Amino acid sequence: MRKILLFTCFLISLNSHALFLFNPYVGKSSGDFKVGSSEGGLSTTHAGFHAAYQGAIYTLGFDFSYNVHNFAKNFQSANQKYYKGWEWGLLAGISTVGFRFWVASNLSSMRMHARSNGFYFGNNFKVGLGVRVAGDVFLNIESLSNTFDENEIGNGPTNSLTTDIEMNSVMISISVPTYL
Repeated sequence: MRKILLFTCFLISLNSHALFLFNPYVGKSSGDFKVGSSEGGLSTTHAGFHAAYQGAIYTLGFDFSYNVHNFAKNFQSANQKYYKGWEWGLLAGISTVGFRFWVASNLSSMRMHARSNGFYFGNNFKVGLGVRVAGDVFLNIESLSNTFDENEIGNGPTNSLTTDIEMNSVMISISVPTYL
């Protein structure tokens, strides 16, 4: 009985500092992409936020971002190097005073910048580390891995790609977490 009581007190202590976390961020990433035998450089501008439940040491919530991808060369016949994209998914992490670590698993989409059709769908995995640099400002570094395996042209059906689009990059970002 004593062990159950101690474990219950421990769980309550983890929630005694529970807050809602809203963490907007902006960043820039650099990396590479590969589509079959075609590969090249990639740079992306990111703007997004984490909305999460923040316990004493853990974070559970959502990750959302808007991205503009700039491919160093075209990977399809549309002569298009710029793509806009969205990512949304689940986030889990650990936070201590001045440091944060998180992982996120997201669904991803991107479309050609100059056209309203030509969507690609896939998934994204992120691993990040944030360090408080001044006041409430955090400097973050994230490893990003995207795989797009489906596309949709116009209002037609979603089709599997014969060759996946793979993107790997590292993002540096600034965030200002707010606790409510």
